[in-house]
Amino acid sequence: MKPFHQKLNRRAVLAGGAAAAAVMATGTSASAATKLRLAHVAPTQSAYQQSVDYFTGHLKTLTNGEILIESHAGGTLGGLKQLWAQLRVGVIDFHLIDPAAMAVMKEAATFRVVSQPYLFDDLDHWRRYIKSDLFASQMDEVEKATNIKWIGYMGDRAPRGISSAHTRVETLADMKGLRLRTIENPITIASFKAWGANPIPMSSPEVYNAIETGMVEGQDNGIIDTVNLGYIPVTKYYTELNSMFSGIGLWMSGAKFNMVGSDVQAAMAQAITLTQKDMATDFAANEAKARKAMTDAGIEIIQPERQAFQDAVQETAQDMDGKVWPEGLLAKIQAI
Repeated sequence: MKPFHQKLNRRAVLAGGAAAAAVMATGTSASAATKLRLAHVAPTQSAYQQSVDYFTGHLKTLTNGEILIESHAGGTLGGLKQLWAQLRVGVIDFHLIDPAAMAVMKEAATFRVVSQPYLFDDLDHWRRYIKSDLFASQMDEVEKATNIKWIGYMGDRAPRGISSAHTRVETLADMKGLRLRTIENPITIASFKAWGANPIPMSSPEVYNAIETGMVEGQDNGIIDTVNLGYIPVTKYYTELNSMFSGIGLWMSGAKFNMVGSDVQAAMAQAITLTQKDMATDFAANEAKARKAMTDAGIEIIQPERQAFQDAVQETAQDMDGKVWPEGLLAKIQAI
């Protein structure tokens, strides 16, 4: 059986410049190792980077060290829009992010719907959607329109809630006028306005400073990332809204995917499967660990009156149906 590097389409090694390949020597025989660049906007302490580390390790093992991934976290190569643009033209080889983040590309507008709060009943509902024919058909349309390739689902994220430095949020009325950092997503921003809050979108690296200086009162995130990103010192309350379920996905430059050939494609698929298992094993433990870290720090974890929050965004969802996403798509996902 030929080594992986002999099976690769050699254009893959030459096409990407510094991002494409490096030659390594082992003893007296030379072995070509293809180096691929992966970028994402999340901090290195996040579940995103954890999934990258698993995937990178598995792919290296499965290809006998001949496919190496160079990881760039924290938006060091650009924000969401820049990274999607770079992926489409092959400046980077992989982009890792939540599927909802695809919606910043006009060709992926159909994915705006997954940012709608309380679209999914629970994590199992979200997982059924990711495995559904509906999701596959949505992704197929985006792949054809953008020349990017969906590699697969890496793992779950904790449902979103809000942390607060001073204000206890249990009821909808408690949200009135509250300055909260949100993700840079128009549907999320509209939803927080419907809840009476004052949403201030910003990227992750800016958040801690913004809370510490009082620019915002708190932030919108899952319990695991709230702890892992170091927000405990600026958090007094954490409200488990469970408003949005999501996970981590991996995409690849379509041109590079075709160049690497079937053997590497199969290895990537296997690495994704192994990463899913790793992340699933870690998920419950990470959530329990984050919950304990909060309680040990004296942070109150609040179960809010969720129905009121859900009711408050129903009108927003109805207004967006057929305008922001295709008409009827929301109902199709709810029915899965």
